[in-house]
Amino acid sequence: MANNSTGLTEKMKLFCREYVKNMGNGTQAYLIAYDSKSEKAASIEASKLLRRDDITEYISALNKPTENRIQNER
Repeated sequence: MANNSTGLTEKMKLFCREYVKNMGNGTQAYLIAYDSKSEKAASIEASKLLRRDDITEYISALNKPTENRIQNER
């Protein structure tokens, strides 16, 4: 079921968090979030997710604190 504020399911949000944590590795993020066993299928499905605007917006929002922290350290 999708979350009202973002329109994403919990698995989609977990995928996004894992994507950020794995430094942009969509396959690994998908394997974790969706408990997938096939790397080939995970790669394909991750690619589909990463083409969605709501997914990329959520990932950007997750990256904002990191970007701000890096800029403040300079």
